[in-house]
Amino acid sequence: MSLMKRILLFLTVTLFLLFGSGGCRVNEQTPAARKGGKAVIALPGNAETLFPLSLKSYDLQEISNHLLTPALTRGNALDEVVPVLVRAWQSSPDGRRIIYYLDGEKKWSDGSPLRARDVWRSWRFIRQNTDKVNPQYRLSRIDTCIIRDSLTVIFKFHTSVARPARLTRFPVFPGTLLHTFDWDSVVNAYSRPFIGCGLFLIREQSPYRILLTRSPYAGALLDSLEVLYYTDNDHLRRLLNQKEVDLVPDVNEEIVRAYKKDTAYRTEFSGERGYTFIAWNLRSGRVVDLRVRKALTLGLDRATIVDGLLGNLGEVHDAPTYPAFRDYLDTTAYRYDPEKAHQLMQQTGLPPKPLRLLVNSENMLRRQLAQNIKSYWELLGVKTVIQLLPWKDFLNSLQKGYYDAALISWVENDFFNPTDLFSSEGIKKGNNFMYYRSDAVDNALMDALNAADRAGQQKAWYRFQRHVIRDMPVTVLFSKRIATLLSRRLKNIKIDASGYLNNPGAWWMESAPKPISGEK
Repeated sequence: MSLMKRILLFLTVTLFLLFGSGGCRVNEQTPAARKGGKAVIALPGNAETLFPLSLKSYDLQEISNHLLTPALTRGNALDEVVPVLVRAWQSSPDGRRIIYYLDGEKKWSDGSPLRARDVWRSWRFIRQNTDKVNPQYRLSRIDTCIIRDSLTVIFKFHTSVARPARLTRFPVFPGTLLHTFDWDSVVNAYSRPFIGCGLFLIREQSPYRILLTRSPYAGALLDSLEVLYYTDNDHLRRLLNQKEVDLVPDVNEEIVRAYKKDTAYRTEFSGERGYTFIAWNLRSGRVVDLRVRKALTLGLDRATIVDGLLGNLGEVHDAPTYPAFRDYLDTTAYRYDPEKAHQLMQQTGLPPKPLRLLVNSENMLRRQLAQNIKSYWELLGVKTVIQLLPWKDFLNSLQKGYYDAALISWVENDFFNPTDLFSSEGIKKGNNFMYYRSDAVDNALMDALNAADRAGQQKAWYRFQRHVIRDMPVTVLFSKRIATLLSRRLKNIKIDASGYLNNPGAWWMESAPKPISGEK
């Protein structure tokens, strides 16, 4: 072969390898190229205002905390404090001060940097509107907030506290929003336009849909995230069958079974950080006698009720904590005992008027639960009237004491702190709607939240649980195993005890498979 032919052959092979392999690389869909897309979350009910300081819905609180208006820190699944808007913090040895060092790289969605004045103005706004904010943001233990420099803020407390990072956790707003401390003005301006330091921005909102888009400065992989609201299981099934949603938290066992073999979805389980319970109005003459509350509790076959409604997604217990809580008191003090229940009712006499069982009308599980409870109570001869009310009216009746018994859940977004629900101080805040007063419980909660050592904390939590079980201001029914239905296209999501929104910045959607030629 001549030298010229050899050169031409070499060039031909080289060009073939270069362009052939290059063509393969162009057509190959690498993981980096696939990251992005839009994920859709489906929730029951309808959307309320997204202003974070007045949210009542657990899911909307999660969306606000993790996606839109975060706090300086948050709690993880192990109940540890992790940074969000800060790079570090330091507590004083006496527990009366905490210093936060802001992350200088954090920016608001309009491009302006996060600064200490934003934190100070947010704290000041909450302090001046204590009567309007959600009780979890009533920062009564903070004495003052001081700006040391543009990236350093100091909180001082009235007394020594064991975990100051938990007591300084509130949404941080841009200082430009808080040019006034007037509540209505700030609420109206919050999303017009929305400026946040979270992963996403509010683009559209209606009662049945919320559209969020990626903030240009926060680094989320998804382009957008949509929240759709469904009215019932049939509506949810239609959305799932049409592959219109990618994540549905807290689905019931019927949905779990129905989509178990659907290759488009998978199910993950996690423990609920709370419980569903009957709250007793201790100002009501019908249930103020402890023997009546015991009779109504012993007359409920909770295990059968929960098995029928939740299957393996519910766990019955009596402790006013939850099974995954590290100091959970594992006991069932009030097992089903209809004979004992009848004896107690004979001692006290039947209530002269029907019991008013308060239930929020939007929650199908609680409506079914209420019917079961009514049936068992009427076996004891206790007539029961179920009062179904929309959520806002339900809360109003609860806080004003217009009920004898109420069905409700207590679920924590962050760390477990039932002080507002059970302490005497919680009566003033409107969260202790049982009107339960106990110095022993007040002291146990104070010790549990402030003890410096683990042994002291555990003993105090056990004391708290035993006192509540004995006094019975509530009857705990069950804690749920949360089943979350996920699209297999939604990648890199991690679900644990802290919920389904603990790493949304890392989520991305795999491209939908292209239909095969000729396929419809």
